[in-house]
This record gives sequence, structure tokens and C-alpha cells, in this order.
Amino acid sequence: MIEVKQLEFKYDKSETSLKFPDFSLNSNDHLAILGESGIGKTTLLHLLSGILKPKKGSVIINEQSIFVLNHSSLEKFRAQNIGLLFQDSHAIKSLTLLENLKTRLMFSSSSVTPEEIEELLKKLNLDEVKNQNAKHLSKGQLQRLGVALAIIHKPKIILADEP
Repeated sequence: MIEVKQLEFKYDKSETSLKFPDFSLNSNDHLAILGESGIGKTTLLHLLSGILKPKKGSVIINEQSIFVLNHSSLEKFRAQNIGLLFQDSHAIKSLTLLENLKTRLMFSSSSVTPEEIEELLKKLNLDEVKNQNAKHLSKGQLQRLGVALAIIHKPKIILADEP
């Protein structure tokens, strides 16, 4: 499902290259990355999702090498296959919670029934606030909305940064 080989990354103004170990994960495998702040955990997640491009190496997801895809193909691949849970909320503040979910589904081209959306909102204790603008949600509600945005489209892979 995921295969990482010879992955290296260097920020433009940095002297140091980050080198990541080779690894592979199969369906239903889990990987927790632990370590001190600043060692590259978030950078690795951004590389795995294709948000960042490496200096060297490859990331293969479902037999697709993601760094050979052009920008629009990579965006489409990410939208359909990867659920991203960031440290901070990436909800659109001017939209309601429900509108944020529907927007996420539109970008992923996923088909999810209204009943499935309602069930997810109930599980995350968000059903009572589904019509509130994201700017009026509490920090905890925004975190749970982040979870909903990461999983609503039933991705093959979930990448969570400090979940």
C-alpha cells in the first residue's frame, strides 16, 4: 500500500538534509512516528501526501509513484486516496460544518449518502452543530471536524499529524 525508498528532503535555506528510512506498509498496517520536535515528522507526512517534493527518493501508494504525477493528477490522487489530519484546522471558516464536509466530498469525487454523513456526525458528536459556521465552533469541535474531513471520503490511507 505504501512504499518509501531513499527519501531525502532539504528545505531551501537549510544546510541539513533530512533522510528517512525505507519502509513499506500493507493494508491495515499502522505506523506511529515518535520523536523530538523538529526532527521531520511533519515533513515526512507532507512528503507521504505529496504536499512536499523530495530532493531524492520515492513514495509509492497503491502501486502509484506519486512524484511522477503532474500537479493536477497528484491533487486528484490525494483527494481520492489520502485523508489528511493536520495539527491545525483547515476548515473553511465561512462555511458551515456540513458545507465543509460536502466541499471535501466534491473534491474527492466520492459518493457518500446523507445517512452516512449523519452517522459520522453522530459518532463524532457533531450532529448538533452541523449547521454552524466553522468560525463559531469550539477548538474541540474543529478538531473533530478535522477528523471528519480526513475520513468522510473513505480514503485508503489516513495521515495524521499529532492526532
